[in-house]
Amino acid sequence: MKTYPDIATLLLRMALATGFLSAVASRLGWWGEQSSGWENFLAYAGEVNSFAPARAA
Repeated sequence: MKTYPDIATLLLRMALATGFLSAVASRLGWWGEQSSGWENFLAYAGEVNSFAPARAA
């Protein structure tokens, strides 16, 4: 009866890995131009961290 928990664990790990890899693919632009707000995030981070050099943000 140990088979069902092993299968459940495997499926949950695969689902979690898919989520993380999807986020990485979005950041790399593999999901298209409109899928990620990375440029907006960088602009916002630059505003919030205005005390830091632009390269650091």
